Amino acid sequence: MVEEEKSLEPQDDKGRREVNWQAVIPNLNVGQKMQLAMKGPKGARRMLSKDPNKNIIVSLLKNPRIQIDEVEMIAKSKQSAEEVLREISNNREWMQKYNIVLALVKNPKTPLPLSLRLLPTLQKRDIGQIAKSKDVANSLKSAAIRKITSYR
Repeated sequence: MVEEEKSLEPQDDKGRREVNWQAVIPNLNVGQKMQLAMKGPKGARRMLSKDPNKNIIVSLLKNPRIQIDEVEMIAKSKQSAEEVLREISNNREWMQKYNIVLALVKNPKTPLPLSLRLLPTLQKRDIGQIAKSKDVANSLKSAAIRKITSYR
């Protein structure tokens, strides 16, 4: 009878039991969330990437199975802490991905020296968008305008 009940549980394509992370994660303490972030599957990582605790996000970035699109999502998030954005910028593999570099420069929480250092690596059209953006620091905006005028 118990075997029949187990077989009725939802399963993923590999035959493993699916977990409703929205129900599980809120009941975990910070240490458990950090462990899950470092070792958990994609569904758990996606939920944890929205956690307000920066230590959980840093742990998430240390997960060897984290994918580029997940890192890009964290880099784009305006809720990401400076420390998290610095952690992303310290990873050479991630910084070779244009979308991540662009997300970091466009994120208003990215430390200004880092944004200014990355600005020259962007394409002309993206620098133009930053020059017109209201979300970035004025000094980054000014640097983007100077860069655009130097192209002419």
